[in-house]
Amino acid sequence: MVMKMIKRSTLRILRNIAIAVVVLLSGSGASFGESNDHSKMVVSGQQGLRIYLPREIIVSEETIGAGSIFVMRGDEKMIEKASGTSLGKFSKTGQEIIIDRNTILSRLASSGIKASAVSFSGSERVTVKRDEEIISGEYFVEVARSFLKSDATISLADEINLVRMPRDWVLPDRSSSVKLVPRKSGYGTKAWGKVWVAVVKDGVETGGYELVFNIKYKQQRTVAVTDINKGAAINSRNTKIETFMANTVAPMGWSPPYGQVARRLIRKGSIVGGNMTGNIEIPITLKRNQLVVIKIETPGISISNIGQVQADARTGELVKVKVGDGRAARVIVGRVKSDGTIEPIF
Repeated sequence: MVMKMIKRSTLRILRNIAIAVVVLLSGSGASFGESNDHSKMVVSGQQGLRIYLPREIIVSEETIGAGSIFVMRGDEKMIEKASGTSLGKFSKTGQEIIIDRNTILSRLASSGIKASAVSFSGSERVTVKRDEEIISGEYFVEVARSFLKSDATISLADEINLVRMPRDWVLPDRSSSVKLVPRKSGYGTKAWGKVWVAVVKDGVETGGYELVFNIKYKQQRTVAVTDINKGAAINSRNTKIETFMANTVAPMGWSPPYGQVARRLIRKGSIVGGNMTGNIEIPITLKRNQLVVIKIETPGISISNIGQVQADARTGELVKVKVGDGRAARVIVGRVKSDGTIEPIF
């Protein structure tokens, strides 16, 4: 019985305390609202300003107004004041402006709205972007590369490497009449291609980028895999064929110098070509009184005549040759060439 009375007494005390708290709160005229950065209460009677902040928003105006980037609820007069508050201005195209809660409170304070009257929900900060049209740098590259490939020589290229990626191009407003128009830029070569890609809006060029490409072609070369002595034949056992990238188109009809001989010692790893090799020379022996052809060859001119050697001679040796008959005959000196003709020595 005593225990029951104690329990009932305790319940009555707790109920009275709860009622007292409710009365005190209602009497004080205060109510709890959403907490802001400063953990303040919104005072009833001054309904306060509740702000929902998104993570990101796109606006069309150059000046960022508070009413265009977040949702506001609460006191109508405060909402009206806050809506006209400027939070910043875009200074260039493609710009992103980040606005945090403290910045908002500071700007609202300049409009006469105290921080204690403001509560937040949503994100801690908002990223504001302008509603603009962007042409990607990759699209500029695609247009320029297609233009280069229309060239007959460059179309043979195996690699067309961009030197530097252009930045995205930002248009201040959206327009369906914008197009990219490529054309040659400056002096290009087989190794370097330069293209100007113009941004044309409503028929007027508003700017553009110059794109530079390094152009590469596949070529082949012969490389010695061992030392090749002078006079040794060039073949697939003492050389190998390498493919490499060059700045020029591969020569027409290129073939390895197989069947030729080394004119000098060719070291291992050397590129075999040029005057390092030549055709195999079969020794020629001329007999005294043998008729031969005398040749004089210069660029654009070729003169030949018949003569008679005055002594035995072999390839590379000097020999006297009689030209003409009777009193008109004369003797000249010439060198025996590998094909058996005589090259006069003056």
